[in-house]
Amino acid sequence: NVPFDFAVTVAMIESSLNPLSQGNTYKGLFAMVPTSNYGGVVTPMGSNWKDPYVNSEAGIALLADNIKAFKKNLGNDWTSLNIGKWVDNLA
Repeated sequence: NVPFDFAVTVAMIESSLNPLSQGNTYKGLFAMVPTSNYGGVVTPMGSNWKDPYVNSEAGIALLADNIKAFKKNLGNDWTSLNIGKWVDNLA
């Protein structure tokens, strides 16, 4: 339920859309820690972090989870951000 253009924008910021992008800790399109499950949100990517499909699935799942948490923490103030209707699908 995360729009394509939003996901691509995040990947552009994190890696310049380079699936082989890596620092000491964060790797891939969405600059994630390959060994982390991010609190059970994703399956650790391990050495598959270079696979853009694997990294994208994990990155988008984490984006969706982060947006849900952000909405929950903001409560009624969430609507004042006027993000768009697509976020309504993320409970």
